[in-house]
Amino acid sequence: HESGSRVVVLLADGMLRCAMYDSAAAFRSGWKRIFIEACKRKPARLRKHAWRVFVLGPAASSVIALTLAAGVAQTVVHAAGPGPMLLGAALAAAAAQGAVVAWVYRIGGAPIAAAALFPVGSAILARLLWEASADLRARRPITWAGREYVLEPR
Repeated sequence: HESGSRVVVLLADGMLRCAMYDSAAAFRSGWKRIFIEACKRKPARLRKHAWRVFVLGPAASSVIALTLAAGVAQTVVHAAGPGPMLLGAALAAAAAQGAVVAWVYRIGGAPIAAAALFPVGSAILARLLWEASADLRARRPITWAGREYVLEPR
């Protein structure tokens, strides 16, 4: 950690449960505040992480799906063309992405089947990070614990 302290992350895996938010809007607002503080109130850092999540989630998944479709189409039209290579590359990329995401979900105690929704969740998270950056730059107040705070960007 930057301060020289040790950081430890432990997964409770179902041992602890709590309801922190009573609505989707409260959930979004609460997590925007958490992300803003985690990124030390730096809008550029929030945007950097938003792009990273977007590229590794929905963008990569879309490229894989389009490559797979192109590979199938090319193979059907002309078996000796680039279709089999595209198909193989897409399947390898899908397998690699799927294995990594499933591994991370397993470590976190999440159902492996939920990994199929990774591109959707990544898109939602990227949007939340972009919104947090925009809120911080615009100095929009954040409600937390019944009070409103205006967080200053750094």
